[in-house]
Amino acid sequence: MRHRRIGIIGDVHGQARRLAKALDSLRDQSVDAIVSVGDIVDGPESIDECCDLLIRHHVIAVRGNHERWMFNGQMRSLPDATSITFLRRRSRDFLASLPAIRVLPVVGGMVMLSHGVGEDDMRELPRRPDKRLVTTLRRCAVVPSSCVAIITGHSHRRGSIRIAGTILVE
Repeated sequence: MRHRRIGIIGDVHGQARRLAKALDSLRDQSVDAIVSVGDIVDGPESIDECCDLLIRHHVIAVRGNHERWMFNGQMRSLPDATSITFLRRRSRDFLASLPAIRVLPVVGGMVMLSHGVGEDDMRELPRRPDKRLVTTLRRCAVVPSSCVAIITGHSHRRGSIRIAGTILVE
C-alpha cells in the first residue's frame, strides 16, 4: 500500500497520556499511517501503556538511542530511566523488534524513517540543511535514491524543509 497521509509522532519518552491524545487526534484526521521516530522509553509515565497504544494503533516505529541504551544497560542513571526488568514481556518484545530504519512506500516514492540520520541514532539533521546534505546522504547510500522524504527525531525540534526534491521532517 502506498501511503498518502502520514501522521508523525516524535520522541514519546514515556508520556502515555500525551501519546493517547496524539493518536486520537491523528486518527480523527484520517491519516493512512502513523509513524513514531523512537525514544519511546525513559519517561515519567507507563512505558507499558505507551507500547500498548503504539501496538493497538498499528504505529510504524523505529528505535531510538534511549531504546538502545535500555537494552545495553547504558545511561540508566538518567532521570526517569526505564528498567527493562519492570517492563511486561509484550513491551520488551515490541521494543526489541524495532529496527533503526524503515522505508515506507508513499505516493511518489519512498519515505525513510529513522531516529537520527540513517543508522546513527545520535546524529541530528543540521539546523540549516542544504542541497549538499541530501546529495551526500544519497551518494553514501544512507538514503535510498527513491526517497521523497526523510523523517527523523532525536533533536526534539519540529519542522520541515524541501531540499533537492526531498522533504526533511524532524
